[in-house]
Amino acid sequence: DAPETAACSSAISSSTDLAAEVFPRRVQFISHMNEDHRDSLLVYALHYGGFDGTSSPRASQATITDVDYDGLTLTVEATDGSVHENVRILYPGGRLSDAKQGRRVVVDMHHEAYKNLGLTYRARSGYLYKSYVTDGLLKDKRKLVLMVGVVGAFVGLAAAHSRRRLVL
Repeated sequence: DAPETAACSSAISSSTDLAAEVFPRRVQFISHMNEDHRDSLLVYALHYGGFDGTSSPRASQATITDVDYDGLTLTVEATDGSVHENVRILYPGGRLSDAKQGRRVVVDMHHEAYKNLGLTYRARSGYLYKSYVTDGLLKDKRKLVLMVGVVGAFVGLAAAHSRRRLVL
C-alpha cells in the first residue's frame, strides 16, 4: 500500500506543479477571487453555469476551486441546500493564449453576466450603484465635478423658476 500511496501522492504533486506552471499565480488568483469577488463568482454560476433556478437550482454562493487557460472550476451552493462541485465555467472567447489575459477576461465575464441577468438583478445586487456611482463618478473627478455642476445648475434654475411663479 505504501508504494501506491507514494505514487499517487507523487502524481497529484506533479499535476499540481503542472497546473501552477501552466497558470502562474494560480493560488493567489483563486484566493483573491474567493475573498474579494464573491459577487462575480455568484453571477458566473447564475449566468454561465446555468444555476439560475430555471432548469437547475438557483445558486446562492460560489467559490472558485481551480483556474486554467480554458476556464474556472467552481463549487456552487444552491438555495435548496445542494452543493455542486467541479462546475466548469469556460471562458466565452475560448482558451487564453497567456495568463495575462485572465484578468481582462474575468472582468468582461463579470459585466456580461450582470448585463444578462437583467436590470432588476443589477439593481438589487448593488451592481448599478457600484458601477455608476462608486466606480464611475467617485473615481473620475472630472465626471464628479461635471455632475455636481449640472445638479447645481438644475437646482438654481428650479429655484429661480419657483421664485418667478411666486412673484407673478
